This record gives sequence, structure tokens and C-alpha cells, in this order.
Amino acid sequence: MAAPEVGRPGSFGSPRARRDGVLALASALLLVACARPVLPGRETPAPTMAPTTAARPTSPTLVRDVPLRASPSEDAREVAGTVAGTPVRLAGRLDDGSWFYVEVVGRLDALGWVPVAALDGIDATRASVPVVATSGGPIPAAGPGEPRDLPNLVLENVSVRQNQILVALSNDGYTDLAGPFTVTVNGGPPHSITLPGKPLRPGDRIDNPLAGEYVQRRATVDVVAATQVQEQSTEDNRLALTVEPDLPLDLEILTVVAQPQFTVTLRNNSPIPLVGAVTLTIRESRPSDRLLTRVDDAPLSIPKGGTQEFRIPAVVGADLTRIQVLLQTSAINDSDIRNDVYPR
Repeated sequence: MAAPEVGRPGSFGSPRARRDGVLALASALLLVACARPVLPGRETPAPTMAPTTAARPTSPTLVRDVPLRASPSEDAREVAGTVAGTPVRLAGRLDDGSWFYVEVVGRLDALGWVPVAALDGIDATRASVPVVATSGGPIPAAGPGEPRDLPNLVLENVSVRQNQILVALSNDGYTDLAGPFTVTVNGGPPHSITLPGKPLRPGDRIDNPLAGEYVQRRATVDVVAATQVQEQSTEDNRLALTVEPDLPLDLEILTVVAQPQFTVTLRNNSPIPLVGAVTLTIRESRPSDRLLTRVDDAPLSIPKGGTQEFRIPAVVGADLTRIQVLLQTSAINDSDIRNDVYPR
């Protein structure tokens, strides 16, 4: 039997065999078309994957506007202001964890104490923050260029209590302040401050009344604190504030007599001694209203509840039923001007 001829119907067997051959050829051509050529000496680079980024730890932040303070106390001096959301670095803490000493990220000059309630994101790092102070103990070591072993006397406030000047003093340095130190008001004589049995430790504060320094009227006072020991700075040892009495003051004409010499007696109804100057005017009663005499800037010095007499020799033989005496003074805030006239 003769072999089948190539290309003629019936070659390579059945129609199914011919179909399978065509499919195999098409698959081979597709693989050739999709293949990437490999050049001599080079390898096809492996597919690259996008790099994964590990989560970076975030800094603790402030949850509200809060001042940084010189020591761990709400009464301590403010050293810098911050706003909510500010990132900070934890530099130290109180032993009980109630306050943290922080540095504002990016601001090397902004360091101070904040309460723990003002911080967020500290749980992971709380235990690793070093204890740098205990209640009443020292504040952290000084930063670069700062004195590390000096106290610092601060005049925090000047106020009035029962018409007497009261100063608030603190130590925001790094060592105890044993004194002595003094306070002057408006350039007057110095007042020695007595400490309550122990040195003024870092972070401590005292309120001290100044003997003999009273407030008689609304006015600005210039107060300076000083110490004989070296301190970090003297820039915070001075305050100029406007003060006024917190209790009413009253000066009145108590009596007027014509014999043996015309005399006007004033009484101090105030809770403090009064000093200054007064003006006394003596006139005839209406309808005359003639000026008899006037005493300007007569020195006033009356203890609490006391009296002072003013003799006026220029008035002779006056009829007390026909005169009027008027008291004027800028030395005090007089709460009752009705008793500044005689007769009333």
C-alpha cells in the first residue's frame, strides 16, 4: 500500500489530529511573541516591591493650652506659654508622676513643668522618664550655659491685705536660698525678710507683709527684692504695680474750738495709720462765705484710731456758730466725705 502524500486530504490521520496540531502551533507562536529577549551578560531584573514603612513613634503632646512653670506647682512662675497639640520631649518627672519636666520640640529655650493631666501619649514612655524631683525637692539640672548651683530669688507678686503691702517671693534656682534678703518700696528703707525657720528651697514660695508699708490710696508702687548671695539672675527681682486699699479709709473733723486758740482736731477712723498732708479752709458761714484763712499741706501723721490737733493762730475771736471748716486731702481714698465739713 502506498504512503499518503503530504498536503493531500487525509494526510496526518483524522481531522481531530489535524486540529490538535494547529492548536499546538498557535500556542508556540504566542509564547515566542510574548517572550522578552535576554541580552548576553545581563539578567532580567526581578520585579520590585514597594518598600514598607515601619510606624514611627510619636512625641507626647499637650492636650490644652498650658504654661510651662519654673517648678511643679500651679503657683510657680510661668516661664513659657504653649498651645494644645504642641509636641514635647519628656525630660523628667516628679516621683509620684503628677508633674513632668518637658522640652517643647524644636524650642530648646522652652523647658518647664506641666501637670500630667495636660499631656497625651505618655503611657508608653512614662516608666522610662527619670525622676528628677520629689515634693519640695530640687528641679532638674540646668541646661547648657545655665548656672547649675545657684539660687534665684523671684519677686512673684505685690498685693494688699488689710491695706498693708504683701510681697510674694520664691526661689526658682537650683539650690537653697538661705538669705538674707530685703525688699524696698518706692526707694524707701529696706525691709529684712525673715524666713520661716528654714531656707527657701527650690520651688518654695513665701508671702511676707512689709511692716509700715500701707496703701492709703490707689497708686503705683515700685518694689525691689535683693539678696546678698549670688543668684542666677536679677531680672525678676523688680515689679511696678498699681495697688489700692482693700479696706475703707476715713479721716474726719472731730472738733473745732476757738479758745484759748483756734484748734481743729482730726480723727483717723481707718484700720491703719495715716500719713501725708491735709488742707484746712476756714470761712464765715453763708450768706457771707468770706474766707478767713487756709492752711495748705499741713503734715498729717495719725495712728490707727488716733487724733491730731491743728492750731490756727490766724483765726482770732471767731464765733463758732458763724464759721465753717472744710478738710481736704489727696493722701487717702476717703470713704466718707460728709464728715470732712464742720459743722455737719
